[in-house]
Amino acid sequence: MKSIIRFIITAVVVIILLAVATVALGAYGYNQLETDFDATNFSPEINTSLGNIIDTITDILTFNYLEAAIDLIDGVRIDGTLSFSNNSFIPLYIPEMEHQVYIEGQQCQEKFRTPSFWLGPSSHQNQTISLLVDIEDVPDILLQVLVNGGTSNVKIYSEFSLGTFTIVKESTKSFSVNNSLASFLTGDSSTSISTSINVSFTGWYVDGSQVTTAEEAEMVTAKVTLSDGDSGVYTIRIRRDVSSGTDQTVQEKSLSYNGSSTARQVSFTPSYATGESSTNGYHIDIVKDGETIWTMANNYPPRLIVTTEVTTPLSVDFDGWYVDGRQVTTAEEAEMVTAKVTLSDGDSGVYTIRVRRDVSSGTDQTVQEESFSYDGSSTARQVSFIPPYATGESSTNGYHIDILKDDETVWTMANNYPPRLIVAAEATTPLSIDFDGWYVDGSQVTTAEEAEMVTAKVTLSDGDSGVYTIRIRRDVSSGTDQTVQEESFSYDGSSTARQVSFIPPYATGESSTNGYHIDILKDGLSVWSMTNNYPPRLRITTITGGPLSISFDGWYVNGSQITTANEGDTVTAVVSLSGGEADDYTIQIRRDISFGADETVKQASFSYDGSSTARQVSFIPPYATGESSTNGYHIDILKDGLSVWSMTNNYPPRLRVS
Repeated sequence: MKSIIRFIITAVVVIILLAVATVALGAYGYNQLETDFDATNFSPEINTSLGNIIDTITDILTFNYLEAAIDLIDGVRIDGTLSFSNNSFIPLYIPEMEHQVYIEGQQCQEKFRTPSFWLGPSSHQNQTISLLVDIEDVPDILLQVLVNGGTSNVKIYSEFSLGTFTIVKESTKSFSVNNSLASFLTGDSSTSISTSINVSFTGWYVDGSQVTTAEEAEMVTAKVTLSDGDSGVYTIRIRRDVSSGTDQTVQEKSLSYNGSSTARQVSFTPSYATGESSTNGYHIDIVKDGETIWTMANNYPPRLIVTTEVTTPLSVDFDGWYVDGRQVTTAEEAEMVTAKVTLSDGDSGVYTIRVRRDVSSGTDQTVQEESFSYDGSSTARQVSFIPPYATGESSTNGYHIDILKDDETVWTMANNYPPRLIVAAEATTPLSIDFDGWYVDGSQVTTAEEAEMVTAKVTLSDGDSGVYTIRIRRDVSSGTDQTVQEESFSYDGSSTARQVSFIPPYATGESSTNGYHIDILKDGLSVWSMTNNYPPRLRITTITGGPLSISFDGWYVNGSQITTANEGDTVTAVVSLSGGEADDYTIQIRRDISFGADETVKQASFSYDGSSTARQVSFIPPYATGESSTNGYHIDILKDGLSVWSMTNNYPPRLRVS
């Protein structure tokens, strides 16, 4: 009774400590949460109606610039990202939040929301935001900045409650505005985040020589020099100038720039020549914070013209299908077939020969391929395969070959038979299997005992050659049959005897076991299974000699029996076994842990012949009772990894250690 009360008190204390620890961890984690606001656009929304422009011009002529700004501007557009960073080692749940915007310390009516999400340890996540601050909420000081240029401060105020926590985070950023009122009137209200970097294009280069025109297969390097301007991360992009669509980025390189003069370069191989796929040529631009801050003039030069590479067409001669060295137009399903070709002229590079199954009602299927390096000179190549289907099977017409370079087909076989290959089905005799019986010690049986080694024998003849598997399976009355032993072997189609041996893990009637049977498989599929009768299926009886008897003979230190030991003592546990099944057993000394799985601290294995015997195992206790959640120590006895005896949960017989 005292043990139960002590257990309940200990459990309550642990639960309280866990709750306190959880609250403390939560407070620490949310205290490490940081937010940061980064704008990609901070610019006025212009009202281009005729009445507003007339009012604006009137106010400008009377030097009333603030009224002119109010007439012209509907509000301020703010686009960007709000970043959440978890600097702790625990995951944080961030609920759906409403964020308040302040400009120059003045609260705006406009708010925005972000959805809930989880934030992993030492990670961050960006939430995209976009809102328009109405002109009524724009402070006069910001209007002055919009009219005359300058800087302005924007603060994002974020607050949310989570249980007992109220989390408040702020992020403030300053923005430079360089658009004047005159630029608004002309409609030029592109990004107002300033940068004054100088970019000097120093040319296109091939093999170290400066060029204005390159060939399609050549490696081209673009070189630029950056100076002055804002420090930060910039990206140099090579772009394909598309005449009837959006220009396409074909290569890019990012760099950290500290504001001092630096030379940079980026290399690429043109994917299309001028005139191919609506390509005019290639140019470069430079991007910072998602905005293009410099682009090459729309002229040739400095933009790059690319001419097509002058090559000789690849010549391919099909030299035939071969089986065992003889040329064929028809093969059998199980035969190894080799396709031979000769290549000459054309581009050097890596090519691939593919053997493809010609499918009548679907996409042709690749069944074999071989890649090789080709130098442009005449060369013979070949690829071998075994046809997976005959003509007429699984929508198969036959087989053909393709040749590819850079994943593009450069040659394919004509759609005729021949040269395409017809495959005939292989003539086979069905597999014949005879069950030759169950055997124990050389004698054929229909019933065996639980501890006996049983051998199942079968004879195979005819049928397909290949790798087969014999499985011994436990016949389970209320569930899926269980494989207890299996043996794989190579079969050449001629008559052969095979066998597989096992020791039954359960007798008939134990663990829903009816008995045992065999299956034979090929390529993972069953090709033969024993009929569901007894016999030929095998029943197993329990062993004779009575059940195993185990008695605990005590804990000993220096030859004296004890119930409590000291931490440094060498303790010996003694048990006696009698009756039962002869086999290998294991004695385990286990640490009795109050809050968790018990731990094995020592074990000893031994062979038992079924006669009465005493066994012992010695150990030095690693912890005393009360240390590291240790109640004490006990013993288990196992057979085949399963417990067959365990000490009762009392002290004694379990051992305490002081």
